[in-house]
Amino acid sequence: MAAKQLPTVLGPPQAQATGQQQQQQNHRLQDFWASPASGSHGWARWQQTMDSIVLRLLLTGDFWEGAVAARDFRVRLCALGLLVEAVAHTLGGHRQATEQLVTKRTGILADSACGEFPSEVLVDSCWWSLEEEPVRKEHILEVHLTKAKDGSWPGIFCNRKAMDPAELCSDWITLRPGRPCKLACDTYKSNIQPEELLLELVESQTEELATLQLLLNQSLLEEVRRHMPMSRLFILDVAADEIQLCLRYSESMTAMLKSRLGGKVIPKQTDWAITKVSREALRTGGGCAGVCETCPALSVQLRKAPDSRIIWKQVIEASPCCVGVVPLQLPLGCLDEDCSSGGVGAIKIEGSPETGASSMKDMVQELKSRADESFRARDWEAATDFYTQALSHAPTDARILSNRSATRIEMAHYQDALDDALQAAEVAPEWAKPFFRQGVALRALRRYDMALSAFAEGQAREPSNLNWKIELEETEKTKAAHRSTRVRARTG
Repeated sequence: MAAKQLPTVLGPPQAQATGQQQQQQNHRLQDFWASPASGSHGWARWQQTMDSIVLRLLLTGDFWEGAVAARDFRVRLCALGLLVEAVAHTLGGHRQATEQLVTKRTGILADSACGEFPSEVLVDSCWWSLEEEPVRKEHILEVHLTKAKDGSWPGIFCNRKAMDPAELCSDWITLRPGRPCKLACDTYKSNIQPEELLLELVESQTEELATLQLLLNQSLLEEVRRHMPMSRLFILDVAADEIQLCLRYSESMTAMLKSRLGGKVIPKQTDWAITKVSREALRTGGGCAGVCETCPALSVQLRKAPDSRIIWKQVIEASPCCVGVVPLQLPLGCLDEDCSSGGVGAIKIEGSPETGASSMKDMVQELKSRADESFRARDWEAATDFYTQALSHAPTDARILSNRSATRIEMAHYQDALDDALQAAEVAPEWAKPFFRQGVALRALRRYDMALSAFAEGQAREPSNLNWKIELEETEKTKAAHRSTRVRARTG
């Protein structure tokens, strides 16, 4: 059956006013839209953000005529799937729906509101309700699902023809109708301050658009995201000539950025997203330049008002409320530059006369530089080729071995990546980075205990880096999920 067209009330905000009215209206953003933003499944429509997905089924047609109430439905849920059924019940000794009608309703629900999810949901934060469509006065069944991990789903259900609830999961619960008074993430409180989370503010503009990029501390952001989705962390208010960004993970909101703009904008045409950006890392205690790392960033795009479409002197007139110089720990997965690898010596040329060692080192350095550039351009094959050429002249260079291991991980050549990482650890046993490469490769190979051991070895060598804790927890979680899947497969 073709999906019925539903009123668009849950999609990305649409600008309803035009011209001068748009410029005068304030606009609030508090969610990040996923891609695709919406779609259909049977008779139902769904819409998603990065942290949640909503299924809406318009109850219209002969099968739904007459009074429809929440008691006519049974909604069952587990972390991996949804099952909505029609229920036959009696009232005052009289059956309210015939068995035939219940069967037909259940068939529609099976086609539209039942299936296996592409990824897990947080059962304690999911709910459903029966709403009334305001124009035609017809009922809408809404199911609100909170994703266990931020991300875009290709659709609300996997493309499977049928779902066996017993085979999928044994932990099904029956949801009562209505939104819970408090979700699990509503009670989360954090002591993380805005000045700790915000590392740097970068602004850019054209005559038509102005963009702000707020670079964020990855380890602190990951700590918050374990307890709450991104849509409950940030709230952005935009006026015609002012912007305010707040953190709201506690009972009161705390301003991260509050400033007048360098010109006027159209608030309702503001867009934002969580992205990844590459930059030169700040290192504790100085250090050399040229160390590249990737960190999360909140990108805010503002559309300038027609009378402000020139190049402004500056996008914002004041500094963020909390920007300070916060030393950034190098992410564990960044490339290893010549001066960024503590405890690793200079390039060693083997099998070359001393008189030609200098020129050979220059050649190896050039090959490594070209490999690093290819890596940043995501040209994995070229990067692997250049690293391999460099290693043919410097086979015991731990940095190059580590970087080739990273490249092979990106190519999903996990055993080769592990071999490079093991060799790098032999050459530089006190250097932490090879143990990170080992852990990532071993985890991909599903050798979880060995991966945990590798990450623990790295943590012992670099105890101040909080990223090791994140990798250990992620590996434990992956190991538990894999064990659960095997148990379900055996019992099914």
